[in-house]
Amino acid sequence: MKKEEVVKKPRQLPPPPAPSPKPNNSNLVLNSMNEEHSLIRAWKNAVFNPVETFKSEKEFATLKRGILTSLFPAIALILVLFLLGSFSVFLPAPFSILGMLLGGAGLLLLLSIPTALIQSLISTGIVFVIARLLGGKGRFVEQYYLFYLPMPSLSLIFAASLILVLILAVLLPGLALLLVALLVVVFVVYFLYLNLAALRVAHDFSWLKAVIAVLLLPSVLVIFAIAGILLSFL
Repeated sequence: MKKEEVVKKPRQLPPPPAPSPKPNNSNLVLNSMNEEHSLIRAWKNAVFNPVETFKSEKEFATLKRGILTSLFPAIALILVLFLLGSFSVFLPAPFSILGMLLGGAGLLLLLSIPTALIQSLISTGIVFVIARLLGGKGRFVEQYYLFYLPMPSLSLIFAASLILVLILAVLLPGLALLLVALLVVVFVVYFLYLNLAALRVAHDFSWLKAVIAVLLLPSVLVIFAIAGILLSFL
């Protein structure tokens, strides 16, 4: 009897993996534009509806968005100063000299951006440590982002208000100092309120703890300064 021949079937290889879809550049650009639009909208809403905006933006907090938000006022001011300095070359001598000075101020401000960024991170870090000691639950990135979220819109509003106040000061010179002082006080008080609201949302604690976390370091510095002045007279 002949042995039955065993026919070996060829081994079937698994099908090759499907090629990964190529990234759509138009979608990437659209997503980037939507992100920028949402950030600009958050800048505006953080001034006029701060608490609700802080709550909704807390989950989107990133270090990139925080740095961009904190540096935007300085970058905008630098661009304005450079533009004024560029156009001043077409003006008569007194104005051209003023334009050169403004351009130089813009250059100095540009060179100081790294220092300003480091200072903002350090100051936020000090407040963050105090807030965590008081029972805060937030992350550093959340606090940093929410702290500076109102700054772009607030700086533009302050600049426009200052121009309006200066125009009124020209028309009413006797009230110039009073108008400027009133404007500064209003913006300082509201800026402090925005900081307290941001800290309260970031760490989910009471207004009292937010006040302590924000004002503790300045209060200690003021006490040491006063003590140093008093000791210098002894």
